[in-house]
Amino acid sequence: MKQKLTLVSTALFFLLILFSYQNCGVQQQGSLFRAASFSTLPYEFTVDQVAYMSCAEQDGVANDHGVFFTFRGGAYGEQAGLRLTEDFLYETRRLSESQRMDLLYADSATALSRLQFSLRNPSHFGMFINESSGTGVEELDFDYIFGDFGTDAMSASLLTIPVGSYMNYWAPAGVHRDAYFEGSLAFNATEALAEQVRRTIGQGSLLSFAYADLSEPDQLRSLALYDAETSEDSADTANYAIGLGLKLAFKQPNAFNWGYTGVPHVTMPKRVLQSVSERDLSDPNRVGTAVWSCPSTLQFRIIFPDDIWIDDIPVKDPSDDNNFEPNPGTLSGLLCPQRSDSHAENAANPELLALVRRSLPVSDWYVNIAHQCIIPKRYTKGSCYGVDQGTNDTRSPNYNITQRCNPAINTGDARVCSHFMSICYKP
Repeated sequence: MKQKLTLVSTALFFLLILFSYQNCGVQQQGSLFRAASFSTLPYEFTVDQVAYMSCAEQDGVANDHGVFFTFRGGAYGEQAGLRLTEDFLYETRRLSESQRMDLLYADSATALSRLQFSLRNPSHFGMFINESSGTGVEELDFDYIFGDFGTDAMSASLLTIPVGSYMNYWAPAGVHRDAYFEGSLAFNATEALAEQVRRTIGQGSLLSFAYADLSEPDQLRSLALYDAETSEDSADTANYAIGLGLKLAFKQPNAFNWGYTGVPHVTMPKRVLQSVSERDLSDPNRVGTAVWSCPSTLQFRIIFPDDIWIDDIPVKDPSDDNNFEPNPGTLSGLLCPQRSDSHAENAANPELLALVRRSLPVSDWYVNIAHQCIIPKRYTKGSCYGVDQGTNDTRSPNYNITQRCNPAINTGDARVCSHFMSICYKP
């Protein structure tokens, strides 16, 4: 009799947890959006870096979007990524791993969804897309991170990481970009589109990491799916989502980074990141407490191999830094030497190099920390700067940002404006 009562009480305990877990509301707070009590979201995540690349005029250029992106954001450090909440782990501590996995599979708000990176308007959470994309194209207008929530592979991975740790690499994805907590977007067909993106963000749109339906990537999971009380107010359900939004601001690059006197010319667009702040997508007007840093030392000019030497300097052997003869009375030196990561110009500041390498893999880019420039290793004619209609060659940029330039095209009296990659991160 006693054994039967024990079995009954255990079953009731499990059913009580399952019932309360699926029917209570969500309370989120802080930059990690941690559950305030059990029966809320079982997951929490945080990101710690976002990169912006200003490249434009890429319509018709056979580009690799993995190299030339517009936004790239994700979780890279030890204190960033995805994990199960402490409350979920504590309240289910007496359950077996298979029972915990059953709870995650049955979660009404997140099961059969994926974490998605996209640009969203918080007034209705509509996705910003390229004009030619229709309902959105993966790796252009949105990007998925990791695998499906609630599946055995995802749940088992989260249940086996050390308590208090984050998962920012998902081994079951194998040798694939989905293995990393990282998403990339590309809005670089034209300079008009690039400017529209910056303007849209200035008007309130957010870079978002949110739970999205697998079958309809333009639709985000709503708190109404999770909270019966919220769902009663149908007028408000469209204004709620589950996840994290990043509010960005842009500015002109800092001319002093490259030794120029004065300020950028008025024709130089705002092509680098100025600031980042966090928003809770369940209340986008509430600013998160996390502090982000956007130092001028993480602004990099994008330069092509043909332009690594300063204009009008004759070069005997570009592969030999010391074998050149500058003309008398002209500037001398290298505009952007191609350096290995171990070179002194990079090794002198390993912390900055490590931050850059989070967003720019060594397989794709040369990085020169001392000269604050990057050089693509894989590119085609017109990559980043577009093709000049007159010469049918890559547009020639004016690297001196204090001089007049044209944002979109070369003209008789102005070359195209320089492009940049900039990074903000959470220390």
